Amino acid sequence: IGLDENEAITTKFPMVPCENAAKTGDVLAFDFHREVHYIQKNPDIENKDFRIVLKVHHCFYPAWAAPFGKLLHYLSFRYNKAFRSLFLYTINPDGAWNKFVAWNVVFWTKVVNWSEENIGYSNIGYLVCLGLAAAVVDWRIFLVGTSFVHYIRYINTYYHREGVAYNVFKRDVFLFKILAVSQLVLHYFYAATSGFTQPVSVLGEQVGPVDLAMVLGGYGLSIYTTYQLGVDGTYFGIELGFVKAQKNYVQKFPYGVIPHPMILSQCVALCGLYKNALFRAHLPWLVPIHVCLYLIHMVQEHFDIYKSKGLKTKAV
Repeated sequence: IGLDENEAITTKFPMVPCENAAKTGDVLAFDFHREVHYIQKNPDIENKDFRIVLKVHHCFYPAWAAPFGKLLHYLSFRYNKAFRSLFLYTINPDGAWNKFVAWNVVFWTKVVNWSEENIGYSNIGYLVCLGLAAAVVDWRIFLVGTSFVHYIRYINTYYHREGVAYNVFKRDVFLFKILAVSQLVLHYFYAATSGFTQPVSVLGEQVGPVDLAMVLGGYGLSIYTTYQLGVDGTYFGIELGFVKAQKNYVQKFPYGVIPHPMILSQCVALCGLYKNALFRAHLPWLVPIHVCLYLIHMVQEHFDIYKSKGLKTKAV
């Protein structure tokens, strides 16, 4: 809560992204434990006096979750108190031990920040749970649980559009798309080499020229279209208001020649993988689900189906 006419110190939330120089009466409410945030001084502005803010830590929980809420409240209180003391203790370290402690504070702060910005602790927890279930029950649990998440995020984010933490969205779809494609390639190699029992050179016999052309051409065209649109343009930056441009601002090939080249090129690449009989026999359902979800989202984009502010579904 801002308590003065501060203009020089800005609080930044890079995962939203947004920022605010809190002045008198301004309230910035966020999840203190999970929301990446930091303050930054504007070198061109000087405050007339000290920056004064009131930090009000609070814990909300529904009545049915009172035991967990009270536990979270207690742990949060102890954590904040302990690490505030540690922070103050290491501001001006004196001696080898204090400097080592101060280095650890900075180092682990950077590790935690990097992990949240690039992976996300909710995603880490989700992946750990999937990994344990896959190890105990069936390996396919991890495959299914990680292969299609990015499509759900595409469809849901494109439809709702409001209240989207844009960098969180990009982080999540990057992560799960990398996992999905990596597992496709891994299982393709597994099937083509009979469970990794044959040398990689056997791929020369298993992979036909048409298969290779479809995979390389499809993913190559997808990468090229991403380059033309830019990362933000690719991931709904225009629709969400983070990119100031018209929706069809790119008119170079393949745009204007191939409809929805980003999606169709990846469908072609997926079908190139699916042409391999050993891969089809190993996981006959995997590629068809990928393609179906891509096509569902393509229809959504083509007809611009989304939830408007008036809570009505708009189709243009």
